Amino acid sequence: MPSTVAVIAAAFALSACGNTTHENEPRPPVPLDVMVTVGRDAVNVTPEVIAVRGKYQMNISQNEGAAVSQSNPNSPQAVRITVANLTPVKARLFLQGPVDKEIAITGDGPTSFTAALPTGIYRMSSPISRQNALLAVGRNRNSSATDVLTP
Repeated sequence: MPSTVAVIAAAFALSACGNTTHENEPRPPVPLDVMVTVGRDAVNVTPEVIAVRGKYQMNISQNEGAAVSQSNPNSPQAVRITVANLTPVKARLFLQGPVDKEIAITGDGPTSFTAALPTGIYRMSSPISRQNALLAVGRNRNSSATDVLTP
């Protein structure tokens, strides 16, 4: 009986071995943060340009000085947008470009949302503001492949 158990265990262990290859899928682009303020005079966006090589690149301290891995430049850029409405009026924020979005914003308060934005120029406007703002999204997509504790 013990030899039967040993044979079954050996067969199971050998069946787990094999020469299979699995291509690693590239990690998605690291989400970038954008701050939008909505006031009576204007809508402001900071930074105004994202996903451009050499500008506003996230690099965790353990990777300081290391090259930043790149993701697929044709994939949309993940963007976390935080909106601060500086007026007491409840309103809407319009994001217009290759992708259009309409977001409800609270009066005197923050709102946040995420968006997958393809490369292009986006206009942000609100009916309570006199001037619009532009956000440019480049083709650079930083990957989290070399960063620890990121998806």
